Amino acid sequence: MNAPPLLTLADRGSTAADRPSLRTALARRLLALLVCFCGLATALTAQMPKPGATFFEDKLSLGFKVKSPKDWKFIPPQPNNQNLIGKYDPPGDAVLQMGGDGVYMGMHAWILKFDRRERAKQEEEEEKEDEAEDGKNEDPDKPVTITFEMNFEDFEQWAKEMLKREVENTSAWHQDTQKEVKIDGLTCTEFIYAGQVANQYGSSSNAEKVPVKAYALVYHLEPHLDVAYLFAGPGRTKDWKEWETNFRRIAETFKRVPIEALPTKTNRKPNRLNETGPPSMLKDKRRAELQMKVAGQPGWKLLESPNYFYLTNVDDVPFIAELMERMEAIRKVYEKDYPQEKSRAVRAKRKLTTSSGDPGADKPAGDSEDEDEDRLPEVVLPGIDPNADPAEVARTSVVRVCATRDDYSSYGGPGGTGGYWNWVHQELVFFDDRQGRGRDLTWLVLNHEAFHQFIFYFYGNISPHSWYNEGTGDFYSGFDYRGGKFVMKEAQMRRNTIKPMLSEGRLVPLKELVRYSQAQYYNTSKYGTSGFEHYAQGWALIWFLRTGKGKAKGWNPAWEKILDTYLDVLGETGKQKKAVEAAFEGVDFEAMEKSWKAYIG
Repeated sequence: MNAPPLLTLADRGSTAADRPSLRTALARRLLALLVCFCGLATALTAQMPKPGATFFEDKLSLGFKVKSPKDWKFIPPQPNNQNLIGKYDPPGDAVLQMGGDGVYMGMHAWILKFDRRERAKQEEEEEKEDEAEDGKNEDPDKPVTITFEMNFEDFEQWAKEMLKREVENTSAWHQDTQKEVKIDGLTCTEFIYAGQVANQYGSSSNAEKVPVKAYALVYHLEPHLDVAYLFAGPGRTKDWKEWETNFRRIAETFKRVPIEALPTKTNRKPNRLNETGPPSMLKDKRRAELQMKVAGQPGWKLLESPNYFYLTNVDDVPFIAELMERMEAIRKVYEKDYPQEKSRAVRAKRKLTTSSGDPGADKPAGDSEDEDEDRLPEVVLPGIDPNADPAEVARTSVVRVCATRDDYSSYGGPGGTGGYWNWVHQELVFFDDRQGRGRDLTWLVLNHEAFHQFIFYFYGNISPHSWYNEGTGDFYSGFDYRGGKFVMKEAQMRRNTIKPMLSEGRLVPLKELVRYSQAQYYNTSKYGTSGFEHYAQGWALIWFLRTGKGKAKGWNPAWEKILDTYLDVLGETGKQKKAVEAAFEGVDFEAMEKSWKAYIG
């Protein structure tokens, strides 16, 4: 917010006749300036968190409760974040205006945990081990578990790395004060950190720097277990005193509570919002894990359909019901095009090839164009049994549906996206876009991203090249939902993008496109094409290969096997490079590209 300027020295050269109007102008400008600063102060005060009437309660694992900020909304952590219990966002836009235009910071309250008990136990057991065990070599073929976990030992470590990431648009954080306090009989540590936020639109040399501060109360529950409550706010002295007082009022409501057992009985009665499908030990185990998780996440609930779990804070029951119906309906389309019998046959062949000594047969696919042929250790994601049927494992995956774009962004949704599939977290994440670009986009994104989820499990933790993966996702995104079933239809958005590319000749040669790594696919090419345009070209290639038979001029029957061959070889070997070479072996790219352009154009 820009304040009106005060009178300059030049104003003092006025004549006596001008002085009344001069005094009036001065008075008006001073009044405007006062209103400006009062307005800013009022806005800051209005956004200040206050103790709410409800408590955040953890009765299942840590045994505590603490008041949540009044009217703020709970946002769960992503699955790999071992420190974040959850955070609270204020109603509306979670942004705090700090003064000038473009000077703002993100507004959240974080509840964190730092659990060192398991590590302390392991270290104690290791000390007791016989020295003869020392120096044993690790099995080079032992599966490597990928977790990508974010797990800091204590709050000070976390603050050093994460304050600049979690408090949006801020930097230069350092510890300001630290003191010991007693809360509910517990020894606690109170921290205050100082940082700054810059004008987002200024250059690096003249950007306005505004002070910000963070308040944290760390509760030492056990020798190796801490919980922290963290807030951030305006750092100017005149603002901070009141904010700090309110932060402390909320944080001091912390109390220990007895740990309770989660009820073992679950509701498995089929209905529109809770259809469990056939019995499954894997799904039962996953259900119990998710019930445990969602029990400590206010405002969130767990729902089921035969092939998916849903975690959501959406209250619009008809919307959620339609989303669940659409998920099951589009899955039927995937299963028709990718029958599970084929997956099992290819996996059996893969295991047979591996046992016979084919190097690298179980190596997971990567993005590198230069995959070496040496066998690497098998990669296993947590919670996935490598020997389990992929069809059963797929039924344990999670669809997270956020109520708003703000919730989606706060959870970790990438900017400018309508949804994403995260194979590491094993989560498909969406939001209800009814107040933005409309639910039509939500449904389009659902069909696309759900395919990534499906194909990831199809052959067991393998992702195809981007031209295949993104192109096929876009192939399904255009399907039309009629009477509970999907009907094939062009993806109009991709069609609208590819047509001018064809007319202008701005294309990546297909011979190169099918070998693009994910990084190449997402970024600008040497031909000047963008990642968005690569998506359109990938869709156009898949559309051509799936629908061109009998329609495309110059169609070669050999092209009918390209997609099947690619996925079969990828499933058998786990090698993207080998799969693309086998799929396009003997293909005349010049002839195929000519036919493709005529068909798409």
